[in-house]
Amino acid sequence: QIKASNDEIDYLLTETNRIIPTAQLSRQDVKFTYSGVRPLPNMEGKKPGSITRKHIIYDHKKEGVTNLISLIGGKLTTYRNISREMVDAVFKKQGRSAPPCPTEQQSLPGAILPSDPRIQKALDEYHTSLPLKTINYLFSVYGAKAWEVLALIDEEPELAEEITPQLPDIKAQIVYAVRSEFAHTLVDITRRRTTLAMHAHYGLELLPVLTEILQKYCSWSEQECDVQVKNYRTYMEQNCIPDYVLTAQETSQEPQLTQR
Repeated sequence: QIKASNDEIDYLLTETNRIIPTAQLSRQDVKFTYSGVRPLPNMEGKKPGSITRKHIIYDHKKEGVTNLISLIGGKLTTYRNISREMVDAVFKKQGRSAPPCPTEQQSLPGAILPSDPRIQKALDEYHTSLPLKTINYLFSVYGAKAWEVLALIDEEPELAEEITPQLPDIKAQIVYAVRSEFAHTLVDITRRRTTLAMHAHYGLELLPVLTEILQKYCSWSEQECDVQVKNYRTYMEQNCIPDYVLTAQETSQEPQLTQR
């Protein structure tokens, strides 16, 4: 279990208010937390805070193991630069010059510019099925891959419906997450493929709609949906909902004693 503690939340609030006095943030402003694990080199006797955050490309030749290079540390957001360094290290070990790396000129999957004519084409083709703001939203989230989401609506027009009036997300996104983005759980869908879990009520009020979609279009059984809903609630409580929010909820649900 990895979760931001009350003390860690208070620390971030204090530092934010110190740097930006006009923010005046309090616990009441924090509804959702995120925590993660960062891989660090194993350094005996050192506290995690004092260990380098830089990645290390390590040649195991020192241990008598030839032709083995390990990458230690690093983070996902810099994967392209790390990959370039790793490939360069392999070429160097072989005594060869590495060819120029094209990664800086390569677009990420789905990359699209706002002026791309494909966006206007989608607006023209789907304006009777979807609000224009929804089409623009899909392109802002999925880029060129928004066309793959829209294609689902061609097959099942019902998938053009909003999941909830408060959000721009549509039902097709749920089906796309499972069929094309390898989502296997409700947490995958709401936390890792969409941002549904990061809105008010942590996505809990959307679970009936989501499970209905998953049963109808993704072959999830009712039993599987029940298990997924239970696991989702547990995950959110253990990882994302601040402890003081949970405590307040429990207190408000306690039966009140009546005085005689």
